[in-house]
Amino acid sequence: MRTIKVLIFLAVFLFAMKFLVIRVQCQTPPENISISCTVYDNPAYTFYAQNQWYEIETVHEDAEGASTIETVSITFKQGASVRVNFLYDNPTDMFSFVGGAGRWEWDLDTDACSASEALDVLTVTWVFKPRWNATDEDDVDVLLEIEDNDTLTDSDTYNNCFDVVTNLKTSFSLDHHTGTVNEQVTASGVIYYDKTGQSYYPPDNEFTSVSVYDSLNTVKGTDTTILNGVWNITFNAPSTARNETYNLYINMNDTSYTDGEEASPTDWFASEDITGPVGPTDPSQPPSTSVVHFKVTVAGSAAEDCNIKIYEKVYDMYQGTVQTDAQGKANMSLAYGEYRYDAQYQGMTENGTFLHNGAYLLIEIQFGKARLPLSPNLTKLLIGISIVAAAVYVIFKIKK
Repeated sequence: MRTIKVLIFLAVFLFAMKFLVIRVQCQTPPENISISCTVYDNPAYTFYAQNQWYEIETVHEDAEGASTIETVSITFKQGASVRVNFLYDNPTDMFSFVGGAGRWEWDLDTDACSASEALDVLTVTWVFKPRWNATDEDDVDVLLEIEDNDTLTDSDTYNNCFDVVTNLKTSFSLDHHTGTVNEQVTASGVIYYDKTGQSYYPPDNEFTSVSVYDSLNTVKGTDTTILNGVWNITFNAPSTARNETYNLYINMNDTSYTDGEEASPTDWFASEDITGPVGPTDPSQPPSTSVVHFKVTVAGSAAEDCNIKIYEKVYDMYQGTVQTDAQGKANMSLAYGEYRYDAQYQGMTENGTFLHNGAYLLIEIQFGKARLPLSPNLTKLLIGISIVAAAVYVIFKIKK
């Protein structure tokens, strides 16, 4: 009887073991099938910081049914360095971050993310975007990991899937480069994502303001209405004669962006200060010789920066014609500094008074930096002195 019981036990045990082996043999691990970027910017597969929500679709399979898949994890990485890790929990249909600093550098739209099952296939759509403090880099790798309810897993790495751009650049130019002190100058440009050649720029609501700084980091002007990356700021040139350099400071609305000064590009402006002429101090007692002074202060750093030519013309006010045109009073190559020229005019008297005769100077100053690919600007100064009935009449006009 005991022998029969033992045989029955062995038969049941062997049957159970055979069933268990068959079941184990029938179990297959889940599998990552594919990955594809479905929403991206150009160049192809580029994600720009805070520009829009991007999407990646991943497809997974489990022979025992998609419902047996427990979790799917997607990790963005560069080599061994993890950028961010997202997780999908299938039983609860929940999306979340998985630890690390990436949660502060990337956004995951858990409401827009989705997953769907079709027989053995699970399709997951990940919706995300990089913040300004995410790493700016090319050829980011993606690691997909999956686990089912039998703790069987699959892991696959897909190389060079996309690029991330978080750096901004700006163009910067002034509408002109030379002029008088305190003259109005307009700087303008476009702020855009690096590597795009101005094709892509941040959304308007990402900007707080941009400001023009001079070489002393003094704010010269601010624009708070940036549209499509375009900014425009008008400000005054220096109040003294000098050569000044300007650049841009960018202030973004999002706290993940580090506001700061753009070291390049820059642009320059040279301020000139021109004073004079000065005639006799007491017209009622005019001297026999009237000495007229004028002063020109120019900005620059090399002798070829400026050139001044002075022409003397004698004007007959009664006839309204130029009597003589004596050129070549001075022809100087100017570096930065202050230059004076004194012109003498002999007073013509009749019965102790001045006749209706006069003279004026035509001063032509050419500004331009030979080392820069810019056409020289021509500044003409018309300084007129007319002596009428023992009075000095001064005309001082600047033509641009």
